Amino acid sequence: MRVVSRLALAVSSGLGALSGGACDATLEDACADLAAAECGHLRACSDALLVAAYGDLATCERTIAASCAAWPSLPGAHLGGGVIEACAQAYAGHPCELL
Repeated sequence: MRVVSRLALAVSSGLGALSGGACDATLEDACADLAAAECGHLRACSDALLVAAYGDLATCERTIAASCAAWPSLPGAHLGGGVIEACAQAYAGHPCELL
């Protein structure tokens, strides 16, 4: 799934964001932040793609947040709120070409 590949990219570029409060992020808050960041990025880069994939921004955010909440329980996953929060923070520097 493309979202997971974007997560891996964000983890590799965003681990430096794990300072201060990011390490203490709850899974729910981190997933909400990731959903807002990813969907906001998608909207800014291609609103048409956002609409085609999700219908609207709110649906995008709900879908991504729900998916994200399940990631830590996947076999072999080593994700927690801090890592996911770092991914959310890393979206600020992503160019649209990474869609």
